[in-house]
This record gives sequence, structure tokens and C-alpha cells, in this order.
Amino acid sequence: AGCAFDAQCGEGGKCMLGKCKCKEGLYAGPHCETPLCFGSPEGCAHGGTCYAPNQCLCREQYSGDRCESTSNNTGSVFFRSDYINALQPQGQPHCQGLAIVLNKYSGKNGTICSSGFTYADADVLCREAGYEGGAETIIIDSRFQSQLHAPSFGLPFAFGQLGCVGNEASMFDCPGATPTHRCKHTDSAVSIVCRPCLLPLYGPQSVECKNGGLPTGSR
Repeated sequence: AGCAFDAQCGEGGKCMLGKCKCKEGLYAGPHCETPLCFGSPEGCAHGGTCYAPNQCLCREQYSGDRCESTSNNTGSVFFRSDYINALQPQGQPHCQGLAIVLNKYSGKNGTICSSGFTYADADVLCREAGYEGGAETIIIDSRFQSQLHAPSFGLPFAFGQLGCVGNEASMFDCPGATPTHRCKHTDSAVSIVCRPCLLPLYGPQSVECKNGGLPTGSR
């Protein structure tokens, strides 16, 4: 599988002598389609997924740049963002981002689809992740998930239409947390900002938001 011109090489690769020359240390593969984490597609420890150059999506019990450390968050819900200008102090547990849940029926991580998703559902997810203030904002766009939710990165929909009342101790106490989700192929994956979630003092500032909106950075 060679190339004839640069457009056939992804992620800024160049077509040279019929083969794609990828950005060194960042991508590999015949068409530069495979991200590298610390020099390898399998550079994330403990079964983590390399979803972007040097960006590991860790399994729920691990953390760290390379998923090398045991995480304090061993629950069923956590949040990840591949957007560097987010409301997230570096090195701290993610208080916002794409909601990723451990599907106890399959034993794999997945996302929550937007069909019927409510603030009551979001409150339960945030509290289960350790944020007692519940949910501040529900986000249904790609600002946190441009790469994380691509099917090739192993994050299918896990649940949809949870139907939580809002006082449940776990999402699995909600009637919609069943082995078969009720998501549509047109649904988006849900991202959440939990409370408290503060701007890092050293982080980039975004524009002032009106009507009570929270700054989440800008592309």
C-alpha cells in the first residue's frame, strides 16, 4: 500500500519514492495512521490505549503519562480530555471531559450516548467519580473527544438513556444501565464538567463567557 502524492499520507506525512514518510516519533503505518506513544504504538503500560502521539488512555485503575501508576480512582466513571486548553489542572484527576464508564457487563470501557441524557444522569456520574457537587455543565460536541471516541480507539457506546432520578449512588442503580444500550448511530458521546472544576492558575485563559457560561478554552 504505497502512495502517489502527499494527500494519501495522513497526519502531515510526505509521500517519498512511493512510500509515506511519517512525522518521526509521532506516527507510523503505511499511511501514517497509527499514533506513537513514547516511540511505540504500544507505549502505554497496563493495557492503555495510545490514542494520539504520546497521549495514553489508561484503564480505569491506572494513571500517569504512560499509565504506569496505580490510580486513586478505581470507580466505574472517569473523565478524559485530549484538549490541552481545558479546565483541567495538569496532573490532577480529570474533573471534566469525555465521560468514560466501565461497563460491568462487558468488562470494557465505553461512553454514554446523548439520547435522553439529562442533568440527573450527569449528577450521578460526577458523584460516582468523586465530585460531590454533581454536574456543572453537559457538553455534547467534540471539544474533549476529537480522537478519544473514534471507534478504532476502542470506545464504543456503553449506555444510553440512563433514566436516573439523580439521587442514585451509582449509574448502575439507574434503570437504563442495562447490558444492551439504546443509542442511535447519530448520537454523540457525552462530556461533562463536574463541580468543583476550577481554571488552573497557570493555564491559558479563554474569552469571558456570558449568562453564567464556563470558559472551556477555544480552538
